[in-house]
Amino acid sequence: MFAKRSGESAAQQKMNATEEQIKALNEGLTYQLESAQNKVIQAQNFVKSDSAEVIAIMSFFETSEKD
Repeated sequence: MFAKRSGESAAQQKMNATEEQIKALNEGLTYQLESAQNKVIQAQNFVKSDSAEVIAIMSFFETSEKD
């Protein structure tokens, strides 16, 4: 009877450990997803910044040609 209880305890411990591993993996995936989303936002902001710079340069040259 004691062996059966020990076996159940070991099985419970293994189940708990597996649940913790799953939780850690999910947290890692969430972190990676958020990191990728941040990189996309940074890239979008970079493109907007470059586009604004191009527009400013074009405006400068258009103004210069009129003078």
